[in-house]
Amino acid sequence: HSAVTYIRSSGNSVTLQISRPAKLSTTTTSSNN
Repeated sequence: HSAVTYIRSSGNSVTLQISRPAKLSTTTTSSNN
């Protein structure tokens, strides 16, 4: 549990969840063309 909890890729969207004092969920959409 060092900052990054897990990196999960769904289709062409990558969901990166970071476990920190404050739970933050960053959703990055990448073009897989």
